[in-house]
Amino acid sequence: MKKILASLLVAAACPSLWAQETERTITVEVENHWKKKQTDAPAVINLNELGLGFQAKAAIVRDGSREIPSQLDDLNGDRKADELAFVIDLPANGKKKLQITLYPDDKNRQAYPPRVFAEMLVSDRKGRHVPIRSLTIPGTSNVYNQLHHHGPAFESELVAYRIYFDRKQTVDIYGKFNKGLEIEAGQFYPTDEQLARGFGDDVLRVSGSCGLGTLKGWDGTKATHIEPVAEQTERILAYGPVRTIVEVEVNGWEYQGASLDMTNRYTLYAGHRDATVETFFGKPLKDEVFCTGVQDIKGSVAFSDHNGLIACWGTDWPVNDTVKYAKETVGLATFIPQKYVRAEVKDKANHLYTIGAKDDDRIRYHITFTSMKETFGYKTAGEWFAHLSEWKDELEHPATVTIEPAAGEPENYVSSVWVADQGNGTYKNPILYADYSDPDACRAGDDYYMTSSSFNCLPGLQILHSKDLVNWSIIGAAIPSAIPPIEKTERPQHGNRVWAPCIRHHNGEFYIFWGDPDQGAFMVKAKDPKGPWTTPVLVKPGKGIIDTSPLWDDDGKVYLVHGYAGSRAQLKSVLAVCELTPDAAKAAAPSRIIFDGHESHQTIEGPKFYKRDGYYYIFAPAGGVPTGWQTVLRSRNVYGPYETKDVLRQGKTAVNGPHQGAWVNTTTGQDWFLHFQDVGAYGRVVHLQPMKWINGWPVIGNDKDGDGCGEPVQTYKKPDTGKTYPIRTPQESDEFDGFTLSPQWQWHANINEKWAFFDGGKGNLRLYSYPVPETYKNLWDAANLMLQKTPAANFTATIKLTFKPTRKYAGERTGLIVMGMDYAGLILENTGQDLVLSQVICHKADQGAAEQINAFTALKDSTVYLKVQFSADGRKIAGSEGGHDLLVICRFSYSLDGKTFIPFGKPFQAKEGKWIGAKIGTFCTRPAITTNDGGWAEVDWFRVH
Repeated sequence: MKKILASLLVAAACPSLWAQETERTITVEVENHWKKKQTDAPAVINLNELGLGFQAKAAIVRDGSREIPSQLDDLNGDRKADELAFVIDLPANGKKKLQITLYPDDKNRQAYPPRVFAEMLVSDRKGRHVPIRSLTIPGTSNVYNQLHHHGPAFESELVAYRIYFDRKQTVDIYGKFNKGLEIEAGQFYPTDEQLARGFGDDVLRVSGSCGLGTLKGWDGTKATHIEPVAEQTERILAYGPVRTIVEVEVNGWEYQGASLDMTNRYTLYAGHRDATVETFFGKPLKDEVFCTGVQDIKGSVAFSDHNGLIACWGTDWPVNDTVKYAKETVGLATFIPQKYVRAEVKDKANHLYTIGAKDDDRIRYHITFTSMKETFGYKTAGEWFAHLSEWKDELEHPATVTIEPAAGEPENYVSSVWVADQGNGTYKNPILYADYSDPDACRAGDDYYMTSSSFNCLPGLQILHSKDLVNWSIIGAAIPSAIPPIEKTERPQHGNRVWAPCIRHHNGEFYIFWGDPDQGAFMVKAKDPKGPWTTPVLVKPGKGIIDTSPLWDDDGKVYLVHGYAGSRAQLKSVLAVCELTPDAAKAAAPSRIIFDGHESHQTIEGPKFYKRDGYYYIFAPAGGVPTGWQTVLRSRNVYGPYETKDVLRQGKTAVNGPHQGAWVNTTTGQDWFLHFQDVGAYGRVVHLQPMKWINGWPVIGNDKDGDGCGEPVQTYKKPDTGKTYPIRTPQESDEFDGFTLSPQWQWHANINEKWAFFDGGKGNLRLYSYPVPETYKNLWDAANLMLQKTPAANFTATIKLTFKPTRKYAGERTGLIVMGMDYAGLILENTGQDLVLSQVICHKADQGAAEQINAFTALKDSTVYLKVQFSADGRKIAGSEGGHDLLVICRFSYSLDGKTFIPFGKPFQAKEGKWIGAKIGTFCTRPAITTNDGGWAEVDWFRVH
């Protein structure tokens, strides 16, 4: 099996072999969360999340042995498919598993019968209607009468819509008599012969109204048109057998004191009369207010549930010839999710809701209609309004698509020792039972990215990715190999280098700022969080500058808040702000101290900078790492004065020192806070807390007494991100079938390329023995320790390795270690006569103490299995700060056959490292001698269970 996996990885690593990659099959689960059966439920797969390694040009979706029509859509214009869409029938509160095969060529492309259609026609010089897919015009131009049906038209078997290409952008409707596609033949204006055959036609006089669900401006009393604009585009983004997507884009809309770029996207699925409207803005909104709803048809009956659903039923006709064309009765409806609703209003022409999306860059709502002529529709206002209540309920319970993890995919790793997602819509804390100290996170679209302090460990600034804030995977590192300055001889800089980073997404780029206590504030950036990242830039030199967080202000200025390390600056418990250059690469002015916490917020540090509703907010922990609390500062001026409020404390919970982290929000409008808890040997584990804003202040966790300061939650409902995602955890076990260092591992210093060979072809890791420093006292001094974080309170780690030391000299060593300021391990050493296995413990390693040997035995076989078991039963170490450190005991054993393990040595009480938790892993060293070669250790696998 290992050789097969290795062969696949070789193919993946060699671009010339990609031609052999012919397909990829995934399993997905589509689930109906509604109480009734769903017919033609939309399902969408984001292809960019699959990591295919090829462009998908064809797809086959199978429900058992039955093939389901599907389509691939390019949504960003790069001629690469971004989404796979299909519709499926689902039982009430039921689910189905489907097999989806994706192909890198179009040989397997299927031609499915179309159930939707879209077209846009423009008149040429000879008056003929020529099909186009997209048209862009200046805002001062008007091509309304040059476009047949005045803009793009699109339809399902049940209904048709058109979008006016003018300042009104009105959504107009076409009602059908029988089910079927008609627009290509009748082009929205059927002939008498087509009408006689049962074609539908235009069924509503929209005039200057919002028609059906047109997004409009709002001047405080009435809906306004989308004007003036610098440029306007309408396009048919996609259509195929199962859905059509039409977009209306405007750039430079001068509205309510701001210049907005806005795109309205209309999506209509097969089997649906309702369309989804998604409005995307070029940047997060502030206080802008818009409106949408339904036209007030003359003499109509209106309906509202006063919670986002607005509708009417009335009779009108778009032409005056009521002899040939009888007036038509139609039902209209728009549903806006409550989070966007501001107020229910009425103007002369419309029933409306005013809407907004403060601090978000999108709005999503739904439109639908019926015409009484339909042989398959609704015949009375009562029937229509009853249907709408059920329609809204179904929309609030959309079907979800979950991609099942494929074996061997790193981002699909699921731990066997700690999973925060409880599988029932809730999660437990900590969400990461691992030392991601000083976590910070940001959202980019539907994705969340986290990083944390890495201190002296490389690769540094590990990047974690999540879709729901609960399930995380490691996807890379922002500092892959070295932190400046780069020394010729690698030496661990325990507790130094990368302190309290801050990750932000701005103008399409990711930034990470951090403080190096001995050098100053650094920054790296990247367009893709997986990398590559730029070389670190020293933004603000200065000894003691730490805990940096940037803020891009509304006027284009960039600021940086930071703290001071008392050990270097001889000053702490204060926060300062400086202005940066527009590219955020250099300090533009000296820092100004803006807050002093000596009296009431001792050891205030770790600030994170935000802006909301005209206030500058600084989230900052105070009171010390194990014993402190989370406080928030706010001011109308970036330099203060700042007022403060404590928003999260331990209270009556077991979660000590809950503070220092990140405020993030979801696309659905929820707010959440990530923070750490210091538990001692396991380091600083990560918790997720619900958060809400009350009277301009954040309240984090569970505020039982209503004083505005919450307590940490132990379990809670998972964040609402609009979808359900697979369970995932940061990677732990490693089969060493790859060709690079797996992302969970870190070395203890800047990386030397001569330390290791990742031999994916053979499925193992070869660690070359590397000389220890001449001043070596114990492994605290060794740079080439390959370690990872502990992943849970109770777990076992086992390593299989083969030691092949040189015969030229004695003293080469390898083994399994638990590393901290005290460390212990199972060490193999070539003594010159025998290969000896020892269990060693080194107390006060950070102070240069020597190892103590507790047990040893000679080995004849060079292949051995080494195991350590971590146990914690909740007991605390009384002498630790605040008495919060967990008592963690490690017990070692070894085996020669991988089956029978022999307990070996003494139990070891694990201890944290310098600002980091204890770590587990391996190494290979030689004495501090000059020689032209040495031996090695071959690691077959490392498994956590």
